[in-house]
Amino acid sequence: MRKQRAKAPPKTKPHKAGKQYESHPAADIFPDQTQQEFEPLKADIGEHGLREPIVLHDGRILDGRHRYRACRELGIVPRFEQWDGDGDAVSYVISKNLQRRHLKDSQRAMCAARMCNLTPGRIPKDAKAPVSAERAAKLWRVSRDSVKRCQTVLKEGTPKLQEALAKGTIAPLTAANLAKLPKEKQDAAAESEAARREILAVGEPSQEALRRLSAVVGTVERRVETYLSTGPVEPISRGLIACLLRSILKLSGREATEVELGIGEDKWTVNLTE
Repeated sequence: MRKQRAKAPPKTKPHKAGKQYESHPAADIFPDQTQQEFEPLKADIGEHGLREPIVLHDGRILDGRHRYRACRELGIVPRFEQWDGDGDAVSYVISKNLQRRHLKDSQRAMCAARMCNLTPGRIPKDAKAPVSAERAAKLWRVSRDSVKRCQTVLKEGTPKLQEALAKGTIAPLTAANLAKLPKEKQDAAAESEAARREILAVGEPSQEALRRLSAVVGTVERRVETYLSTGPVEPISRGLIACLLRSILKLSGREATEVELGIGEDKWTVNLTE
């Protein structure tokens, strides 16, 4: 039997100087790969060559910007193909990348917010209305509130704060609160968790935070009332309700020393100062 020769590594050529491609805005919806994510991709292309061509649209990279970067660094001449225009550019990018990129919830929310700022590019170019936060949240499987918070960061946050959110090192709610602060504080919080804790611990709660807290308190109180109206309450449940009421009073800033709970003859007094 003839021995099979081992496959030689792909031949490389210096990347031709001349036209260099930028990424398409739709591709920039996704965050850049970390160095830890990029190095295995680069190593695979170095060993096996470029398996999947880089997709272009309007003279920019729609899919494959990291493959393109790897080819340039390795001196491999990349292969290109034009996007076929089936559907819209944004949906194409999402379908190609969402499953192969392992993103945190906060990163997907940031992607959704970036998506809201884009107009899906079709061939021929028929401009469509921007994607709503509701639709983007559904596509990226995140909450609408998270998308709105990320939109706030994109509008009011510094580049460093936006980058920290895109990397998943800061949650959308925290980043949205930081975006309302002076730029120097935003940057300090983006770079250091300790600085972030210190900055967020200072100052009065925002009116939005107080409004949300009031809504939560009201909901809890109504549920307690409903529970009490169903009949006699076991002692262990009485203790839990008492703890809950103390927490409600503390959070809402109301003052009281005791309250009488129950229905009919099944009543008891809760000491709220314990």
